[in-house]
Amino acid sequence: MPPTPALPHTGGGSPSPLAPGGRGGWGVRGEEATPTSTGKGSEALREALRRQWEENFIATGGVSPEPPAWLDAFPEINLDGGFPYAPFKWDEARRAMLRAELDAYYARLYGLTRKQLRYILDPADLTPRELEDILDPWEEVADPLDPVAYAERVQRSDFPGETFRVLKEKEMQAYGEYRTRRLVLEAWQRLGG
Repeated sequence: MPPTPALPHTGGGSPSPLAPGGRGGWGVRGEEATPTSTGKGSEALREALRRQWEENFIATGGVSPEPPAWLDAFPEINLDGGFPYAPFKWDEARRAMLRAELDAYYARLYGLTRKQLRYILDPADLTPRELEDILDPWEEVADPLDPVAYAERVQRSDFPGETFRVLKEKEMQAYGEYRTRRLVLEAWQRLGG
């Protein structure tokens, strides 16, 4: 069985932030989980979090970075230097895009080919010739994002099952397309196709 993808080693004596057995319950060590710590690399982490927060703030319209009113009731929460980052406004489209980017990223970490990713998202997307050897990266389909060709492949498919049937049905009803599939394959292409 291949190893499970994890974040790369952070240098020094610290294991990967998500390495099993680290502090913090999910394997996250304290200095990686707390941007205000003085651990090695915390400045770089703090800067990365600030940049990500600013990007998300611009994309979602954010909210004022003022501490919430309830904070006074919890004196054990030490903000050393102020309230770091306010939460974001809920943005369903951005959330879907970020989830798709994570899906594509993890598919790459697991070493999947685009054909295997297409199979996971919707087995009916593959042609009979592609299904003959799922481990062979060869694809008969040049552009899996072509919505007309995708619909034709799905219509012709006699594959006996679907991976995400309920999700696909809900998205077809809400958006007129299987949006997750499209977003994940677009993110895959942005990662280097």
